[in-house]
Amino acid sequence: RENAVYGVMLTSGQAVGIVEVEPGEKMFDCARRAIDCEWIEVVEPAGLQGQDYVLLIDEESKLKGDVHFVNCIASYLYESQEHGDMIIGNAMIVKQDGEDLRFLTEDEALDLAKDMQAIRKVSIHEMTECLSNLKLAEKTPEKSISSILRMGTEKDHRQPCGNEGLDR
Repeated sequence: RENAVYGVMLTSGQAVGIVEVEPGEKMFDCARRAIDCEWIEVVEPAGLQGQDYVLLIDEESKLKGDVHFVNCIASYLYESQEHGDMIIGNAMIVKQDGEDLRFLTEDEALDLAKDMQAIRKVSIHEMTECLSNLKLAEKTPEKSISSILRMGTEKDHRQPCGNEGLDR
């Protein structure tokens, strides 16, 4: 359509899509509808650094319900594998223009969607591996100093000392 503008969608189902936006539609109204949320957070993805793109994500995604779906592509762009803070739910990529945000042109959206599709497989692999490592870390918590010190003082390792049968 003439004068149409676009956003690139990254879904928690690991799909890449393009959202066509009516000219004049407000950025956050469109993002709330597309992402399906009330509160938008703007995140600067390190994986797109220098390209002036930002991710619009659901600020309250981790507070919703019991089931959380990691957005692998958005998390990969956010370099979640480095810090463990995953992006949950859908995300939309738009352009940062100085202090303002703007939708993409058709060519920008098509090129960016192609780039996102190209990193889809590696992003799923990286986030799966990262989440597996986080899960393993939860199962084997590091021992505290006090628990290490107590290890040698359990009853079966004690020896009686003296007449009264005191433990040493």
